Amino acid sequence: SLPSNPVTVTTVADTTAPSTPSGLTVSQVTASTVFLRWNSGTDQFHPVRHEILVNGVPTGNAVSNVPAGQLPRPPVQGAWVRQLDPSTTYEFSVRAFDPAGNRSPASGVVAATTLASSDTVAPTRPTLLSASNGGNSSCPEELWLRWSASTDDVEPASGIEYEVRVNGTINEVVPGGTQTVTYTEVLGANTVTIVAVDRAGNASAASNPMTVVTNWAPGGCGL
Repeated sequence: SLPSNPVTVTTVADTTAPSTPSGLTVSQVTASTVFLRWNSGTDQFHPVRHEILVNGVPTGNAVSNVPAGQLPRPPVQGAWVRQLDPSTTYEFSVRAFDPAGNRSPASGVVAATTLASSDTVAPTRPTLLSASNGGNSSCPEELWLRWSASTDDVEPASGIEYEVRVNGTINEVVPGGTQTVTYTEVLGANTVTIVAVDRAGNASAASNPMTVVTNWAPGGCGL
């Protein structure tokens, strides 16, 4: 058909920060990890993301995996903070940010002291053997990864966790695994590394990096 009558719309710049997250609590304290729970910040336009601050500094050592049976429901959020030093007191806070880059003030601060540990030796460095995207027949935002297992002076193979890091930030934590499929919302060229961590929180050097190009998939692969 012929085009309809035109209308003119002027978009509005998003310059307003999300509201400040509230109700921050800390639990599940071990020698190297804590679990944080909080009420989400909100934004007038978009869903928000959250970044965790440790002693006032944003950390890349946080992952949203939650304890079994304790799955937070919106607006409650939860995340593990990892690779903390034993017998050390930390202060934690959370702030929200939107896609426009506006960040809320930090939430109230909570403190926790990690448990003691006599284990100071890190696992051996894993080797990333292969990394690819899901390809045309699957989801191009999937990452298919395979790596060599690490060893530890104390832990059995089942006691070693592997941090799958995408562009330096934890994307997933795999217990005792040597291969995984994970998703990333960071499209384009992504640098992937694997870090092995024992139960005392000792972290290996990062594996050799590999670069994988991920793209948007129509329908989001059903997710």
